[in-house]
Parts: sequence; structure tokens; C-alpha cells
Amino acid sequence: MPGISFLYSFKEGINEIEDNIFRALANTLHDERYKQSVLVKDKLIFLGSSSYDGYPMTTFENDDFIVILEGMIYQERSKTLHEELSELSQMIAGNSINKQNKITEWLLNTDGDFIVLVIDKRTGKIYFINDTLGRLPVYTFKSNNEYVISRDTRFILDLSGLVKFDKMALAQTLLFGYALGTRTLFDNVHRIQPSSLIIIDTRKCEIRTEILHIFNFEIKNNRDIEIDQNVAELVQRFRYACNKRAGIFQNKKNILSLSGGLDSRSVAAGLYKESCNFTSVTRLSFDRSESADTKLAKQLAATYKTECREIYSDTLKGHDLLTLLRIKNGLNFLGMSNLIPYFQKVSELYGPNINFFTGDGGDKVFPDLRPYKKLRNIDELVSYIVSSQQRISIDQVAELTQINQNEIIKELKDNFLSYPETDYDYKFIHFIVYERGFKWLFEGEDRNRFYFWSVSPFYSLPFLNYAMNCPDTQKANYRLYRKFLLTLAPETANIKNKDWNLTIVSKKLELHFFVQSLISRIPRNIKNILKKKMDESQRAYSPNSVIMTCLRNQISSCNKIYDYLSEKAIKGSIDTFNKNQIDILFTIVSIIEDLECEQSELENYSEYDV
Repeated sequence: MPGISFLYSFKEGINEIEDNIFRALANTLHDERYKQSVLVKDKLIFLGSSSYDGYPMTTFENDDFIVILEGMIYQERSKTLHEELSELSQMIAGNSINKQNKITEWLLNTDGDFIVLVIDKRTGKIYFINDTLGRLPVYTFKSNNEYVISRDTRFILDLSGLVKFDKMALAQTLLFGYALGTRTLFDNVHRIQPSSLIIIDTRKCEIRTEILHIFNFEIKNNRDIEIDQNVAELVQRFRYACNKRAGIFQNKKNILSLSGGLDSRSVAAGLYKESCNFTSVTRLSFDRSESADTKLAKQLAATYKTECREIYSDTLKGHDLLTLLRIKNGLNFLGMSNLIPYFQKVSELYGPNINFFTGDGGDKVFPDLRPYKKLRNIDELVSYIVSSQQRISIDQVAELTQINQNEIIKELKDNFLSYPETDYDYKFIHFIVYERGFKWLFEGEDRNRFYFWSVSPFYSLPFLNYAMNCPDTQKANYRLYRKFLLTLAPETANIKNKDWNLTIVSKKLELHFFVQSLISRIPRNIKNILKKKMDESQRAYSPNSVIMTCLRNQISSCNKIYDYLSEKAIKGSIDTFNKNQIDILFTIVSIIEDLECEQSELENYSEYDV
């Protein structure tokens, strides 16, 4: 992945491990577009980066500080970026009584996707801070000798030489598709939480982390405001977010990934109403499964008088899976590999110097995310989350990992009880946003950034904060979203939403939502049976498919897999799992094989159709 890699060496000087550092950094140069840079190097610290032309990285230095900004701050400012970052550095490094409150206030009033690293040349202290949502995934590792911060887990693993997987994280990934809290797939490699301030004192050899802000979704500051007033405010904030994200780059072309859904059409409308120049692209796979979707996308593009280029993706190849495996190291599951040819085509057509807009996040800010039934205690919360969110049953996960089911559940309880909400319904929403949203979806967006900078106005902090404070009664049955679209984009009211096959003004919508509420109450095991008949992803792979052949070869040639997963359970599962479950298992097996056995069976199927 592009981004920074930082090392603080407690005991050994940087010069003694310089070869290891540059070898690890070289492994983040994924293709010929990438270049590495050494930003800072002295006796105890090293700061480097790996990036391509067009990836946003800003460095400046004055008498007191060296400051590195990775990513973007979007809002309008009265000062230059350097002046703002200089003031932030003074604030972070200062000694005022209410210092933390001032930093938190700055963070909560700063809209962007960024991380900032400040080196105080006067004191030897280093400060790291990321945005309120943690939009750029970044990881940390600490041993007896060193402390590492990096945007790429492979840099950490290569540098430390300690490849060991976290069994509880593997269990959670098998269960949900992602690990919870600060866990990654790797032992002692942690995800840095949103709104983190990390302070490193190189003279005292001290490191501490402060979490400056955690969203509490139980708080609804806009609950007493009429829906039309909330809609007007949301439309204004959304248009502003589109404008600032489109206009921040003077030399980048704005490309919108457009589908027939509600989220991307909202972005199209926001860009158009703000007179932002943009071009649309829409994806069509080799099997033309998105034909209806692309037709709607072209209708929407015509409405806004913009080009909509159909990007035809070739048949998925083994090398596409290997690409995703090695850029995200198992943190974005291989079932998403079908997007790799799409991004490659977009990159070939427009180059890396583009601003790639998506509708990511619309599914988090507008729907009523509350569970369909009232949750009264932690046991009911755990049961509801497991039954509604599981990919592989918890019984099977326990068998695969040989972790007692009670231990897995205890870990879940500890995580859920740490959320700030007291109402268990809102703890569920916290899970959906902080765990599924920040772990599953943000890692997916980060996959996009491997090719070009990717943005979504739905994650604009002023917009998201206001939307999450709107009452859930207004969000029920998409009432708030429909009113939002009728205000922002009334010209699209009669263009169907692909997910409903209905327009937002259809008289059949109430019946549709009623049926959906009934479906949400169907027990998971019955729902899975129905899905197997209706949903392609729920069916099994052919036993002779490349995926299944590759998986069988992996488990017969890489014994390291059995340090973490039960041989008996794997062999008993692969013939019964559906495609989605196999994709999750295949992701974990593939990254273990790649890192522990230092080989990849996928290389033998590089040019095979998958």
C-alpha cells in the first residue's frame, strides 16, 4: 500500500538495521508506479514512504518541526496548509493546561482523510494523529527493540521478521469477515484506532496513546428537529462536501464510480449542483451480470449531462487474487478480487492522478440501523450480532480454530461492553459502524487507493456527524434518505434504485419495506437455505474450480496452516461451505501460506480463469 512507514529504535541504532529497513520498504513497492522516499533518518528514527505520482503526501520543515501529512484536509481555510499544520504542531507539542481539549476540538472541526506525523526537533518527541474516523488504515507494532507505525502490514512483518498469526483474530475473521477492535490477523500488529494521538518521547523511551474521541450513537442532538429542516441541513452539508473534495486538487480529474443505487447518484447530484466537472465510469463484468445496473447508471449520467464510460472487466485471473492478497495482506478478503480488473482498467484509462469518487458510507448514515427487536442485555446483543452478521457459524469457527466457543463469546462481550453506548440497540449500531464499517469497508476503500486517491462525501465529518444525530424514527423505511434525494436530486426520482427495482416515489415501497422487515426476522439457518437457491454467492464452488483446486493444494503442501487451523475441520468444511465462506477461508489460508511457507499456490494459477 502507499503511505508512510515509521520506525523508532530503542536499543539498536538505525544504521545497524538500515539494510533491513530498506529491504522492508522495498517490499512495499508493488509495481513500477511506486517510488520510495526517505523523509527523515537519524540515530534513533526512520521515516520513509512508498507512493506513486498523484498520491497525496505533504512534507514541510521549519526551525522547530518536521511535519508530514498523508492524505487530505478538505475544508476551506483562512490560512495556508503549512500555516495550519504549523499551528497544529505547536498545539500538540505545547504544555497548556487544556492542551488535549484544544487538539480534540481541532480534530472534530477538521474534515479530511489523513494522518499527521510531527517531529519536534527541540525535544526529540514524535507525535502521530489521525482523523476522527480513521479513514486511512494504519498499523503499529512494538517489541523490546523497536516501535513501528506503517500503512502497510507487510513492512512491519518484513522488518520485524516475526510472522505469527493472531488466532483470536483469525476466529473473528472467519466469523464476521474482519477482526474486531485493534486486532489484525497478525500477532502483536495492531490497528490504530480513529482519533488517536500517539506521543513518542525518544529521550525517555516512553510511548503513550490517547483516544481523543469516540462516537456515541445513542446521542441524537437533532432528534427534536423536524425532518424537513434536517433534510435541508444535510443537503447543504453534502453539497459542500462534494464541492471541497472535487476542488481540493487543481490538477486531478474527478471520476465518479456510478451505479444504479442511491448512494452514487447522490454524489453525482452533489457534484453537478456544485458545478464540479466530473466523468462517470460504470463496471460491467465479463459475464455482464451488471447489465441492468449499468443501464441505470447511464440514465443517471445522461440526467447530469456527463459522460458515463462502461468499463468492461475481463475474466478474473489468478494474478488478480494474488494482487489483492499482497496489497492488503488478507485484510480485504479475496471475494473482492473481481474489482481488481476494474480498477486496473480505470487506472490505465485515466492514470493515477485522479480523484475517484464513490458512494461508500451512504449505507451507514441514512438507514435505520437499529436491530429489528429490542436488545435487553449483553447476551442478547452477542446472540443478535452473531446470528445477523456471521459468515461462518460460530460452531464451525470454534472447530476450525480449536478455540473454545465460550472464549470467542467472552472476547465478543468484552469488545461490545467497551462501546460508550448504554442502550444495547445502539451498541449494535456502534458495531456496524466501528467494526463492519471501519474494518471491512475502510480496508476496501484502501484497496482503491492502491491505484488512485479515493474519496466519499458521505464520510465528510460535518455531514456524517449531523446525519448520525438525526432520529432513527426519521430514518425508518428510508424516509430521511428519500426526502434528501427529492431535495438534492428531484430529477432522478423516476429512475429506479437497482436494490429495490423501484423508484423512491413508488407506491409499492411501503409493501417492499414491510416484506424486508419480515425477511429480517427469518432465522439465519432458514435464510441460508433460501439464499442457496437465490443468491449465487451462497452456492458452492465447483469441486474442480481453480479456487477449490488451489485450496486443496495449499492445505496439502503448507503444514504451517495447521499451526492455526484444524486439518480435520478444514477438510470437513471445504465441501460444505458456500462461495462466500470459501472465499473467507481461502483468504486466511492464502495469507498464511504466503507469509509462513513463503510460497503461493496462486502463482501456479496466475493466468487461469478463476
